Amino acid sequence: MAEMAPIMERLRFGLYGLAIGLFVGLILGWIFHGFVSLLVKLGVVAILLIPLFFAIRFWLRMSSKPAPDSSIQEAEWHEGSGWR
Repeated sequence: MAEMAPIMERLRFGLYGLAIGLFVGLILGWIFHGFVSLLVKLGVVAILLIPLFFAIRFWLRMSSKPAPDSSIQEAEWHEGSGWR
């Protein structure tokens, strides 16, 4: 039993540091949990809104352009071929 006392004396300050560290960590976690929660929620919203933004942008680009007319007009065909 006489050998156990020096070990506990050496561990005493380490255990005090552990207890103080746990207490400070709990307090800081409680203070900042709202901020971390806000960042997580904003990340989820961004993940959902970014594809929606690009889909709407793509749809607006496709719907605003007139379809390209690939057929040759009769007047252009006669002028380009040399026929008269």
